[in-house]
Amino acid sequence: GELEFVAMVTEEVPRAWLPVIRRMGYSVRPVKNPVELSEIKNREFAKDVVTDGATGITELVKIDVFRWTEYHRVLLIDCDFLVRKNFDEILEFEQTLGWTHGVWRGEFMNGGFFVVNPHNEGEKHYTAIADIMREGDWRHCKTGCGWRGTVFGYVYGGRTIQGVLPYYFL
Repeated sequence: GELEFVAMVTEEVPRAWLPVIRRMGYSVRPVKNPVELSEIKNREFAKDVVTDGATGITELVKIDVFRWTEYHRVLLIDCDFLVRKNFDEILEFEQTLGWTHGVWRGEFMNGGFFVVNPHNEGEKHYTAIADIMREGDWRHCKTGCGWRGTVFGYVYGGRTIQGVLPYYFL
């Protein structure tokens, strides 16, 4: 099939940049964070998630790709990711989600490079992941580490995409 390059754009991106992004060959897709801080039940988690990982709660906009059902597969790559080799085999991926490991010890997922098959109940996954974030049951080790005390997500960025996706899918 044919590839399309899409830039996910949040409200914080200056509108003057959109024509530049389009001239670079990207379609522009406006996205909003699926969870507002005020919706998170665990107030300590809500305070901490703002600064966790590279961009805090803003990382969660990445789950929007589960809703992109007009595409057979979506390969999400952060803009600071350097591609050095062909990765055609990734585009043949049929599971719902696949990812690479992060560089830090114990970092189970790199939230800047993963592939999604949105046709495998993508909207259901989007909603369920957002609901986990709204609950905010992420624990420090004194009460059982990570998401719901399972150890998943007790890493850099674990309160965001790099922790919630492995927790949800494993």
